[in-house]
Amino acid sequence: MQTLFTSRQGAGEPLLVLHGWGMNHCAWSPVKNALQAKYQVAWVDLPGHGGSVDYPLQGMDQAVQSLIPLIGTKTVHVMGWSLGGLIAQRLAHCIPEQVASLTLVASTASFIQRENWLHAMPEKLLSDFYQALESDYAATIKRFLLLQFMGVKGGQSMAKQLYKDIMQQPPALQALQQGLKILLESDFIEQSVACPVHWILGEKDKLVPAAVMSDLQRMPGDNKVSIIEQAGHAPFITHADEFVSVFTRAMQEFAVTIQSG
Repeated sequence: MQTLFTSRQGAGEPLLVLHGWGMNHCAWSPVKNALQAKYQVAWVDLPGHGGSVDYPLQGMDQAVQSLIPLIGTKTVHVMGWSLGGLIAQRLAHCIPEQVASLTLVASTASFIQRENWLHAMPEKLLSDFYQALESDYAATIKRFLLLQFMGVKGGQSMAKQLYKDIMQQPPALQALQQGLKILLESDFIEQSVACPVHWILGEKDKLVPAAVMSDLQRMPGDNKVSIIEQAGHAPFITHADEFVSVFTRAMQEFAVTIQSG
């Protein structure tokens, strides 16, 4: 049976980590050692990405179902970045008894603007990315990366390096298209999860504006929001030490532990 690429490293309570659109687990390199020092981390490449490029991405539910075998009967903490944050939310809805906490990085309940959710991207922006993929795959990924680091000190060079790293194992075009569909269609605004949720936002993020903080705090459930100053859409890359500190402090405040066995 086909399974996702997964690298398990570290010791402690299990932490499942999900990357964003077009990326793979290598994007987490700046915080890899720090997270592994505290948790047994499962670094996953989502369907159609990185080491899982031959595992087609067929939509949100299929992405979630591909993750469940990696969890088995365990209870885990889950961290998801951007698109990975949407998939993490859906995972927590599907197996609530097995998700102890969610850390959602530069993610949101809806990536596009809706009548009751204005602090988000215009639908046309994502639709344009979808159309551009067909004509120029590589340029579209570059453009998306530059948008993630826009306004961040040294962001342009970071975007170029990340593009170089990611394209060593380029994502499948079909996975990029399906990923954009998930970003366009997902709506968790009125849905709550059973576990504590920590949203980590970047002050200068152009894709998930920090102004969404007030909306996230009003969502049903136990929601904590942190904003990392001067960071964009990838705070764990540009502000790695602060990111780890914010994450660790929130986990201590939640005081969520996983019972062994």
